Amino acid sequence: MILSKLIRNSNVFRMYASIYHLMDGTKKRPGEDDIGIAKVNEKKVLFVVHELSLTGAPIVMYNFAYLLKNKGWEVVIAAPGEGPLKEYARKGGITVLIVPDILESDYIFEVRAQYAKIIVGTIICGPVVKKLNNTSSDVIWWIHESELAYVQMGRKLAEMMPWTLSDNVHVYCAGSYAQKVLSKRLPKYKTDLLVYYADDLRSNGNLTGEHNEKSNMKRYTLVGSIEKRKGQDILLQAIDLLPEAVRKDSLFTFVGAPLDEDMRKKIVEKKEAYPGVIQLYEGLPREELYEIYRETDFLICSSRDDPMPVVIAEAMSLGIPCICSQNTGSAEIIERNEAGWTYGNNDPIALARRIEESFDMTDNKYEELSHKARYTYDENFSMEVFERKAMKVMSNKAL
Repeated sequence: MILSKLIRNSNVFRMYASIYHLMDGTKKRPGEDDIGIAKVNEKKVLFVVHELSLTGAPIVMYNFAYLLKNKGWEVVIAAPGEGPLKEYARKGGITVLIVPDILESDYIFEVRAQYAKIIVGTIICGPVVKKLNNTSSDVIWWIHESELAYVQMGRKLAEMMPWTLSDNVHVYCAGSYAQKVLSKRLPKYKTDLLVYYADDLRSNGNLTGEHNEKSNMKRYTLVGSIEKRKGQDILLQAIDLLPEAVRKDSLFTFVGAPLDEDMRKKIVEKKEAYPGVIQLYEGLPREELYEIYRETDFLICSSRDDPMPVVIAEAMSLGIPCICSQNTGSAEIIERNEAGWTYGNNDPIALARRIEESFDMTDNKYEELSHKARYTYDENFSMEVFERKAMKVMSNKAL
């Protein structure tokens, strides 16, 4: 116990590490401290996530971790706080460490030698990368953020993210949208694309991708935290603009945790104005969300700024076509594969037109579009496609 306390003291720890360093005979890279010289486990990897919520970036980081575990890697996830994703990881056989000061302390530097690779998610974890920059640690930095994230960070950006990176840090962006935003802010970073995979919900339990045939009502769903960035108000305005004949035979379902009380009130008020047309679920377990998908004909993403919404990929795994804002990383993929509609400029008029077009589709046209949506999932977001790329990333090979 006394020895462990002494070793946690940075000066004493450096002394022990230096002695081990001399005995081991390894060479230090320029600018690298003498901490963490223990032999690296070549099949052990540490994932550093900014939170353990069931939101986009943490979920796809967990999916990456779970894939590696199934490939024989020993996987550990570290986060600064508790969250529901911890239980998913536990069920998946993955160790989770809660390290409250992981972004501020030298913890990552002290444990880095235990891991062959350290995979860091999002720019929020930039301080971790900053500590590992110009060391012998093999670091993968997977960046997901949109424009708004950089704006919100403001002056903190310079403190959190290094302006240049050494060769031991490899940066990947979760889509061209995130890559473009990062390049504008930090042009010296060398980046490549690594689009995440999303669960194939068609193979999930009783979910078949078949929609409710009991009603002629067209069902539209928007999934996302209730806040300005996700643009629920844009969809509400579009609903106002719809012809009465379209609106009365449509059901618009909003699903998301309320982060903005004013936005939540707008949905509630519109729900009261159009009885039977609007539903609101303020956060759902993922299993219940999957059942909402099953009843959905079209997924709507009206985000003002969104790098690559996971919900779009999940919907397309069920063959659900999407109506998507062009201020997302998904819009380019949808347009390229003709897997739905996009609209620009956060324009509720344009969104209303897309809803009308989808409402008037024949069954044959819908089936054709549904097949294209599923194809888009297979070619861009399936586990098989991600696995091929991820294994190259883990082997430090070009994608």
